[in-house]
Amino acid sequence: MKNETWDKAYAYIVGLDQYEHLSPLHFCKNDAKVFSETISNVIPNIKNELLDGKEFTIEKSKAILKEIETIDEKEKSSILFFYYAGHGFSHGGQDYLTCYNTNKNDLNALEETSISTTDLIDATNKSGINTVVMIFDACRTIPQRDVAIDPFGKLTAEISNRKGIISFFSCSLGESSQELFEIGHGIYTYSLIEAIRGCQYRTPLAINKSVIEKVNKLVTENNLEKQTPSTTTGPIEKGNLDIISGKEIHYENEKKTVCILIAGSTHAGKSDIGRYLAQQYNFGHYEMSALAYQHYEDFKKTVAFDGTIQDFLEIELWAKDENKGILMKDLLEKYDGSNNIIISGPRLIEEVETLLSKNNDLNIIPLYIYSEAKLRLDRFNTLQKDHAFFAEVTYKEFIRKDMRELYWGLAKMATMNNFEMVMNNGNIEDFYNKVKEHTDAKLK
Repeated sequence: MKNETWDKAYAYIVGLDQYEHLSPLHFCKNDAKVFSETISNVIPNIKNELLDGKEFTIEKSKAILKEIETIDEKEKSSILFFYYAGHGFSHGGQDYLTCYNTNKNDLNALEETSISTTDLIDATNKSGINTVVMIFDACRTIPQRDVAIDPFGKLTAEISNRKGIISFFSCSLGESSQELFEIGHGIYTYSLIEAIRGCQYRTPLAINKSVIEKVNKLVTENNLEKQTPSTTTGPIEKGNLDIISGKEIHYENEKKTVCILIAGSTHAGKSDIGRYLAQQYNFGHYEMSALAYQHYEDFKKTVAFDGTIQDFLEIELWAKDENKGILMKDLLEKYDGSNNIIISGPRLIEEVETLLSKNNDLNIIPLYIYSEAKLRLDRFNTLQKDHAFFAEVTYKEFIRKDMRELYWGLAKMATMNNFEMVMNNGNIEDFYNKVKEHTDAKLK
């Protein structure tokens, strides 16, 4: 079904089967071609650029980023799609998409001749485009290489949440996005195209639900390995956005909408369990830290401020008592109550109280994730090292930071009767299973 709801629409579509230095793939080019045809059919006024071969070099990719940056779109009803099918990898805290001429001789060459998803997301933020949708069918195989690299996707999902990007991922960490000769496609893109063509409403969660069902069916019928697609739904106000028509879709729920609230100290595992539950239940996942960063970045645009985000929250945002619950209020004002959601990372008791005041409208399932300080410090320092953010911190410095956040309200949350405390001190699978067992019981 065609529509002309978007005032301006753009698409950059990449599919790479052949590489100069990496192992070949089979159906990326075909996937990109059919996705390009599909998106042009349902959004006829879209400006569509298809790159499906030797033309997508590192030089061309940099030119595309520059082109996206300079779109300078002023229309409120504008959308940009970026679709990529090919090899993706992670290293040094960055996710990368490979180009035709990506060089695998060493880590520096590999990174310098691939496109960072951080740079890609930054370019879209500079463009002024109102809605950005990214589709990564980027883990088809581990590319032939002479250096050690990590699975693609985790950092891109984190940045997408923080920057308000709707991102679709063909598989979960540690899985492969599989190709199937019988259909001449990767099973993810094949399922995605079917979902776009067949879903009544093309919201991020509706598409993801349909894609998961179709991928699972192909996996079962063809005896393939497990493959679990996922999505980041962007800002909460776009949870019900039909990304094809540009229309807001409103649902009537027979039961109370569910909200899983996840609290806990820094690096206790809140974001990880939030993403896991969002994937298991097809819920939208929203992090309070993303809202905090938005306020922080907006503030620095108008005021010279060199303090940390913690300093900003204490000195500026929460300086007045009436602003203590402002982050949760912001989130709830943009939430229409249609979708089941997961909210992770409240820091103030006022934020929790603001949410609990909606108890008549929501079935709220509060969780408190506890993890020993030494374990959390190790996770923190590993993350900083991998992401090249800051120098490592000492145990004493980390405990001081901990005490600061406990004082904000985490200590009181941990002792509230309606919070279920779950320990995350051992095997990650045991932790996931423990939380899911509890939430399954609450959802019955």
